[in-house]
Amino acid sequence: MLVVPPQARLSKIDTALVAWNGRREAARAVCDALPLLQRANRVILLVVMGGKGLWQHGDGELVRWLGTHGVQASLVVEEPSSVAGCLLQKALQVSADLLVAGGYGHSRIGELMTGGTTRTLLRNTPVPLLISH
Repeated sequence: MLVVPPQARLSKIDTALVAWNGRREAARAVCDALPLLQRANRVILLVVMGGKGLWQHGDGELVRWLGTHGVQASLVVEEPSSVAGCLLQKALQVSADLLVAGGYGHSRIGELMTGGTTRTLLRNTPVPLLISH
């Protein structure tokens, strides 16, 4: 699903920010966004750490895989208290034209009860958001 907030435009993608946690939803989002990532001048792969090492997320493999598809991505690692807050802040900080993320990695009931990253991104994204489930 592509969500474009009223104040945003999706005419050109200079910078794409990809949220990566190694889960199936994130991998699907990357695959769904590949044609857009190939058009971007800069792709930033943002790994939001939750106590796991990089090797557990497959970040190096993703950077290499993107490279085989003509996408040169840089890797950024953060350890925030709020995943959604970190993604939204980083999107603004790097002037992202597109945010790519996997959605609903937890049950929808759990998301509704806790607020959830997906829900927060959908409600607050300042830039176009491609989200896959």
